[in-house]
Amino acid sequence: MSTHVAISSLSKGHFDAVKVPTPSPGEGEVLIKVAYSGLSPIDVYINDLALIHATFPLTLGYSASGTIAQVGPGVQDLKVGDRVAAYTYRASESKGMQEYAIVTKSVVAMIPDSLPLDAAATLPNNFITSFNSLFNPEYLALPIPSSFPPSTPPVLANTPVLVYGGATSCGHFAIQILRIAGYRNIMAIASPKNHEQLRSLGAAHIFDYNSPRMVEDIKNVVEASSSNKKIEIPSGVVAILLPFKMGNSFESEELYMEIPDDMNPLPKGVRIAGVRNLKFEENAYMKDNIMPKILPALLQIGAIQPHRVRLINELFGSLKERVVVGMDLLRNDQVSREKVIVKVQ
Repeated sequence: MSTHVAISSLSKGHFDAVKVPTPSPGEGEVLIKVAYSGLSPIDVYINDLALIHATFPLTLGYSASGTIAQVGPGVQDLKVGDRVAAYTYRASESKGMQEYAIVTKSVVAMIPDSLPLDAAATLPNNFITSFNSLFNPEYLALPIPSSFPPSTPPVLANTPVLVYGGATSCGHFAIQILRIAGYRNIMAIASPKNHEQLRSLGAAHIFDYNSPRMVEDIKNVVEASSSNKKIEIPSGVVAILLPFKMGNSFESEELYMEIPDDMNPLPKGVRIAGVRNLKFEENAYMKDNIMPKILPALLQIGAIQPHRVRLINELFGSLKERVVVGMDLLRNDQVSREKVIVKVQ
């Protein structure tokens, strides 16, 4: 069997370039020749802290872009040479930070020729996370439009939806998805330097993290859009997309997937939904539509803007050295309104 290079966590706190077998695709699978892969905070948490009970060795990279190298039986809508982006979230053979990745067709999106492959790698994991968080019945459970863009506004078009962290990768896509779906009362929280960009994506109201009036300003917007004009009982849903941690350091081991009761700052009546994006394919609609149909259609009409790329290419050295640079950027909080993308080959 032929082999290829992968970047894998070998033990807690240590990753390296390793040679791994290059498998052939099975039923419903494709083999992608990876050109670019994205790094996310979750890669740092897994490598440094063994988050999600990581079993080593484990290849890094939850998103990838490249071209189809082989197709397995039962794959009819993808062919060798197609340019694609993929959510590479399963076992090591499916991860993105390697020269070849095996994935199921349900996590692959065709991309237009006009979209650069490095930009395409910013899309999969964050687009899926945002879409899943907004429309999955287990999370925010907003009504799913019958089409994207919809022919008529959704029933809850004027419902205020707040995106905390509007300039993050997920915030970048959540705002756009809400706008495309017909939601008009999109609110976002971000630093002032990002307000103009978020407004261009579709945010109607933007608030500054550091403003002493932030809470009051948000409350005023929500009350203005409420038929009762007065919020007497706190209610709503909060979808949490990442584990939260104590302190500001990536090196802290106090990571929580759920908010302990004694740390919960939210009032009673607010439902907290911890998003488990690694389970998104358990929902048949999400599995059959997000990547195979919705994302390609939106890209084709230019409705979705990819995230800004922080490219780590061959100028930074070997593939391992590039990943070292990217992981350090994330550890040291040096990434803002952009996605760390590593050129694989």
